[in-house]
Amino acid sequence: MRDPSSEPSPPYRRRRDRRTPDATDWSNQASLQTGSVRRWLIPGSILAVIAIALFAFALTLQLVVPILGLALVVVLWVLMFVVARRPGDAPSRNRTLAWLMGSMALGSLLLVLVLYWLEASAARETVGALA
Repeated sequence: MRDPSSEPSPPYRRRRDRRTPDATDWSNQASLQTGSVRRWLIPGSILAVIAIALFAFALTLQLVVPILGLALVVVLWVLMFVVARRPGDAPSRNRTLAWLMGSMALGSLLLVLVLYWLEASAARETVGALA
């Protein structure tokens, strides 16, 4: 009778079944596995303050896009705060906070680019009308 523990493990083992974590896997970062929620709330709050200031100043240029930006940033920051306060395991909470912060950054960037594109096209039309 053969001992199953002496057999070599198959090369097709799933990632979560590995005994040693893969250092090249992005989900094995220390900030996602352990750590306090302050690691995500402080940079997320700084990002939210910068985005809110940017969209508040943009209210003089447009109305709809900055209001959408303000709503997006505030809702995502509130979701970050709620997720940070809920009980649960640290890896899933930190992954959720990372996704929310990334969504806040990407959404703000896209809305700023839309705002820039709208203002640039309006400026082109104004220059074309003057010529």
